[in-house]
Amino acid sequence: MCSICKGPNRAINCPKKKSLNTVQNMEEDEEEVVRSTPLQHHTIQKIKVTLNGKEMKAMVDTRATLNFVAANETVQLGLKLAVDGNKLKTEHAAPQSFEGAARDVPLKMGAWRGKVTLVAVPYDDFEVIHGLEFPANAKAVVVPHLGVVTICDETCLVWCLLSARARGRNCLPCKSM
Repeated sequence: MCSICKGPNRAINCPKKKSLNTVQNMEEDEEEVVRSTPLQHHTIQKIKVTLNGKEMKAMVDTRATLNFVAANETVQLGLKLAVDGNKLKTEHAAPQSFEGAARDVPLKMGAWRGKVTLVAVPYDDFEVIHGLEFPANAKAVVVPHLGVVTICDETCLVWCLLSARARGRNCLPCKSM
């Protein structure tokens, strides 16, 4: 006897199984949206940086894989882009081509100095986004619940306070230890 439709067939061959799977998938999608929405506030943080000599706010997004710069900011920052044929697939959007990539761009956070690779993309929400590539290369740790980015380089230890913890106030300066 079928446990789904209570008919004489087996559950594996149930004709109502397909419609049941569709309902379950729809419920799982709704749950996923509910679970992922609160995390967005904890994984996206703003911090003051000096990039290629210009002070600006950068976003630290632990869900992004690369470091991004808005394409319209590349001229103001004086970045030279190398053409890149790769495409970027963002959530809820079609794949878009990169404008190019700028390699070895000087970056300063507090007393820490380093170089990053920035991928130029058509983006208007934020000037610079540091994804997972930044913490890996800079030996940095993002601690959202404390509101800090800790850079554990051989030359210095830097704690950068994140403005998202300041609830909309200006970004706070980085402190060296």
